[in-house]
Amino acid sequence: MQLEFNLSLDNTNCHVRAYKNHIVHSDKLYEHPHKHYSMEFHCIFSGEEIINLAKSNKLIRLHEGDILLLPLGVYHGVYTDDTSVERICFNFSVEPSEKKSSDLVDLFLSIKEPTVFSGSDSKLHIEQCRRLFTSPQDSLLSIRQGMQLTNLAIDLMGSVMGVRIKSASTDSLALRQRWTIEDYINQHFTDDSGIEGLSRALFLSQRQTSTLVKKFMGEDFKSIIIRRRMELAEIYLRNPE
Repeated sequence: MQLEFNLSLDNTNCHVRAYKNHIVHSDKLYEHPHKHYSMEFHCIFSGEEIINLAKSNKLIRLHEGDILLLPLGVYHGVYTDDTSVERICFNFSVEPSEKKSSDLVDLFLSIKEPTVFSGSDSKLHIEQCRRLFTSPQDSLLSIRQGMQLTNLAIDLMGSVMGVRIKSASTDSLALRQRWTIEDYINQHFTDDSGIEGLSRALFLSQRQTSTLVKKFMGEDFKSIIIRRRMELAEIYLRNPE
C-alpha cells in the first residue's frame, strides 16, 4: 500500500511517498541499477536486504532494525539472498516555498554519502513505524504515518551532519510518546503487562511514565486499564455470541 504525504515546514515544502511493508522477494525485483530524484530511506523489519551501490560496486547489507539513508541521485540496486525482506521504503524530498532560503533544503542537498543507522535508536524508530503501519488504515492514521516518516527523515539527516532542524511537530518527542502510550494501552489492556512494559517501551522510569500518562490521557494508568476492561466486558455482555 502506498502513502502520499505533503507538509509545509519553515519555508519548506516536504513530500513523502512510502511503500508500506513492501516485501522484496528473492527474485531480485529491483536488482537493476536505478536512482531517485529524492532521498530514499529503507527501514528493515525482518530479513536481510542487500544494496548494491552501482558506481562503486559496494554492497551494503541491512538487517532487522537497520535504517539506510540514500542521498538523491545515488545509483543502486536492491536484492536479497534471503527468502524475503519486510520493510518500509520511503522517498523524501524538499523544496523551498516562495523562493525563500531554507536550512532544511540546505541540509537535504548537503548529504552526499549513503549512511546506515543501527542500534537502539534506529530499532525504536523501526518499532514505532511497525506499529503505525500495521494498524487499520484511516485518514487520521495516514497523517500520523506521514508525520512519523517526515520527522524520521529530518532527525536522521540532522544526525548525519551534526545539526538539529525543527521537526514537523512543535513537540515531536511528546507526539511520539503519546502515540506510544495510546498504542500500548490498545495492545495490552487485557493482559498483565502493567506500567512496567510501557516504561520499557518509552525508555523511562515508572515514575516518569506515570506522569506522562496522566498528562496525555487525563487519568492514571490503572484507572485507564480498569475502565477499558469494563467497557470491553459491557460489549461482550451485550453480545452473547
